[in-house]
Amino acid sequence: MKTCIFIMVIAMGMMSACNRKPSVPEGEFLIQGELKDVPDGTVLRLDKSNKGLIETLAKDTLKDGKFSFRDTISSLRNLMIGSMDQGFPPDWLEVWVKPGTYMRITGKSKLILSWRVESDVPEQADENSFVDCLMPEQMEMMAYMADEYDWLKKAYFFPADDVDAAFKKKAWAKVDSIRKLEKPLQAVLTEKELDFMKTAPVSKTWMKRMLWFTSLLHTGRMPYEAELKELYTRIPEAERQTVNGQAITKYLFPLPTVEVGDQMVDGDLYDMEGKLRHLSEFKGRYILLDFWSLGCGACVYSVPVVKRICSQYADRLTVVCINENLEKDWKKYVVEEKLEGNQWTELLPANTGLSARYNIDGIPAFVLISPDGIVLEKCSGYSSLVERVTKHLSQR
Repeated sequence: MKTCIFIMVIAMGMMSACNRKPSVPEGEFLIQGELKDVPDGTVLRLDKSNKGLIETLAKDTLKDGKFSFRDTISSLRNLMIGSMDQGFPPDWLEVWVKPGTYMRITGKSKLILSWRVESDVPEQADENSFVDCLMPEQMEMMAYMADEYDWLKKAYFFPADDVDAAFKKKAWAKVDSIRKLEKPLQAVLTEKELDFMKTAPVSKTWMKRMLWFTSLLHTGRMPYEAELKELYTRIPEAERQTVNGQAITKYLFPLPTVEVGDQMVDGDLYDMEGKLRHLSEFKGRYILLDFWSLGCGACVYSVPVVKRICSQYADRLTVVCINENLEKDWKKYVVEEKLEGNQWTELLPANTGLSARYNIDGIPAFVLISPDGIVLEKCSGYSSLVERVTKHLSQR
C-alpha cells in the first residue's frame, strides 16, 4: 500500500513538473511552439508592424517540431508570427506579449491561423476569440491564399532561372482562378466578423480590426460603410480620443476631398527639426506635393525624377515631400539616404490627413498646385510626372 502511494506521489510530481510554466523574468517574454505536420527546417519569423512597415525582430528554424522566441520587453506589444516558406499563407498569427509573458503555441498544419495560442495576457484571449469566430471559413481561405502565394513566389517574387513567359502566363491564370474563389469567401468572412463585433467587447483587438476595416473605405474594397458607422456608436468617448479612435473617426467621416480645379487645402506639417510648417509658406510659387512611404520601391525610383524637376524649375517650383511613416523611422531614413529639400510629415495615421483630403490612393502620388493655390494635376506613380509638370510650367 505504501509503495502504491509512493508511486502515485511520484507520478503526480512528474505531471506537475510537466505542466509547470517556465519562469520568465519581468523584463522579457518567451514564446514556445510545437507543430505537427510542418517539416523541420521551416523558418518562422517574429515581426512587428510600424504603420504598414513590417520589421523582423527574430527568426527561428523548426527543429523536432519546436520553435521559440525570447526577447526583452517593457510594455504590452502586438507582434506577429509568420513564414515565407512553401505552403504558408501570406498572413500572420497575431500575438500579444507583455513583461513576464510565457506563451505556448501548438499547431497541426501550415495554415497558421489555426494554431492555438495559450497565455495569461487578456488581449490574447480577445485576439483568439476573433480568430475563432471566423472558423471554418478561415481555414478554406488560408488554403486558397497559400496556393496563390506559392504560384506568385514561383513565377514572380522568387523565380528560378528557367522560369519563362509561358510559365508566368500559366501561373497568373492559376492566381486569377484562385482569386475568383477567394472573393465570395472574403465577403462571408467580413460579414461574420462585423456581426461578431456587434457584441464583442470593445477591446484593443476590436479597435484594431475596426481601424483596418475603416481604412479600406476610401479604396472601394469595403462596401459596409453603414455597418461600420453602426459599430462606431459602440466606441466609448475615451476610446474615440485615442490615436486609433481618431483615425477611425477620420476614415468614417472624412472631410471633402480636393480635386483638380479646386482650391488647395493646407494642414499642420512638421519638418526634420520638429518645426510646424504649412504649404501656405510657398504662396506665389508652384508647389509639387510628393506623398511617399518607406518600403515603397516606386517611391525610391521616383527620387531622381523629382530631383530633375526640382532643378529644372528651381526658380518657380517648390517640392514638399510628405511622409506617412513613424517619425523616428522617417527621420532615420532621411538622414541615412541624405534626402534633400522639404522633407515633412503630418505625424498622423496614413490616409487621414492631407493624403485623405487630396484623395491619395497609392504611392508615390503627386499633386501640382498653381501659384494662386489651384490644384492643377494629381497623379499616382511617376511615369507621366515630368510631362504633367512641364505642361504647366513651360507655359510661362
